[in-house]
Amino acid sequence: MNPSDESIREEALSQSKSFIVQAPAGSGKTTLLTGRFISLLEHVAEPEEILAVTFTIKATREMKHRILDALDPNSDYEFPQESLNSTVQRVRRRSLRLDWNLLHQPERLQIMTIDALCAKLVRHMPWSSRFGSVPGVAQNAEDLYRRAANNTVQLNDCSDTEVRCAVKQMLNHVDNNSGRLADLIVGMLQKRDQWLRWVTAEIGEDSNRTREALGKSWAGLLEARLRDLRDSFPADCEEELVELAGLAAMRTVKDGSQIRACEGLKQLPGHTKNDLDAWGGLVELLLTKQGGWRTQYTKNEGFHPDHRVEKERVKALIDTFEDIPGLNEKLHAVRILPAPEYSDAEWDALLAITKILPYSVAQLKLEFRRRGLVDFVEIAQQANFALGTPDSPSDLALVFDYRFSHILIDEFQDISVSQRDLLERLMSGWQPDDGRTFFAVGDPMQSIYQFREAQVGIFLSAVEGEFKNVSLENLVLKQNFRSNQLLVNWFNGVFRDMFPPINDASLGAVAYAPSFSSTVTDAERAIHFKLIGEPRKDNVSDGTTASEIASRIE
Repeated sequence: MNPSDESIREEALSQSKSFIVQAPAGSGKTTLLTGRFISLLEHVAEPEEILAVTFTIKATREMKHRILDALDPNSDYEFPQESLNSTVQRVRRRSLRLDWNLLHQPERLQIMTIDALCAKLVRHMPWSSRFGSVPGVAQNAEDLYRRAANNTVQLNDCSDTEVRCAVKQMLNHVDNNSGRLADLIVGMLQKRDQWLRWVTAEIGEDSNRTREALGKSWAGLLEARLRDLRDSFPADCEEELVELAGLAAMRTVKDGSQIRACEGLKQLPGHTKNDLDAWGGLVELLLTKQGGWRTQYTKNEGFHPDHRVEKERVKALIDTFEDIPGLNEKLHAVRILPAPEYSDAEWDALLAITKILPYSVAQLKLEFRRRGLVDFVEIAQQANFALGTPDSPSDLALVFDYRFSHILIDEFQDISVSQRDLLERLMSGWQPDDGRTFFAVGDPMQSIYQFREAQVGIFLSAVEGEFKNVSLENLVLKQNFRSNQLLVNWFNGVFRDMFPPINDASLGAVAYAPSFSSTVTDAERAIHFKLIGEPRKDNVSDGTTASEIASRIE
């Protein structure tokens, strides 16, 4: 074990501190969580004070099995940390003295999926959660969203004048394409936990103030992106790039070419809305429509056949820019940066949207009731509702706040906004240094549950500071116990350049964090490539690929 990782794993057992741990694949996250859970058992009055939350039933079973195996005096289970094995012995004696009887009453271990936790909260207070009984959960609620969206679009014939006008206005906004409007509503219903709290049926007298505030928010986003882009260019290339862009701007023959916005540039564009057109010109000069670096230049970009010297100069610049990680992605992103203010038409459409969306949620709830099904978002929202608010917690929140002294959560990179809110409500009564702790472990590079509204930015934000009113210390593991050295080194070399260069919580952008393996192999290579020729035009396999794979496996 690498000495730095060993000390980090020891630190993670401290029962008086809260941590967020970034742990790569194969680093033993389950062992770490199991060890943390057992170390906490040495200090709690009852095992029910510890809540461990996972994302899959399989992970729940594995963690519970390991804890019970470790506590079984007839088991030969051992942790890699000797200090933890000593803790296990003390917990065994303590369990016997306090008559916990965990081996025969494993249900006392509060280890469950986050969906099971939400369902448990709803069952405890079915009235306040608005569920009489917990309905079935649809693994894929696309059909329910679609029905609700179609019913919302049909409100353009309803008797409510305000709603009818709002739906018709949105239909005009999408060129009277009702299917397109329904698609947009479906997308919003999938993410309603992210916006429902902010959307009201009427912006009212604060409309102008809201418009101004949102405009400032867009402007801030625009400024941050352009400032970061400008800082990414090497200073010794600026003069050459500006000169060539100016020449291209004067010579381009393409109608409506954005490159013309670079005419008269004396330096790289700044970072305000007035600089957006010039940045757009540089993007068109340097990148293809797909976002790759240009390899060919024509008169459309301002370089005619007799401009060979200038072509070579711009290609030399691109050779330099290719070595700067993430630069072409930042340039390409300029194409989708929003204008820093709303036009009148856009603002009117937004007002209409704020009227329509609450009705679409109401239609979805009707579909839930008709089908006896809900989605994961609904369960989490109703669990949140049952807990009240941080400022006004419900009786249920107070009960669980009293019960849970320690919360552990696995795969924290896959948490959603509503799930984060749920955890924060469970911790609403916690005070600094009151002995209660929060422990999260995950790997933002492995975030996979976007279809369930996972927000990896929550993990990145937690790394930067506090989670609710709990101060989190950031721990980073680097050792991979699962894979050999050749494989891990290959991953480090390839994925370092495939991931964004830096973390960005607002975009959910995750930089690659290298790991290492102490497992040495005699093999010469860990990765093999076999190029098998072009596929048939009819896309029917001739079996060559399958045969090659079978041969490789043998």
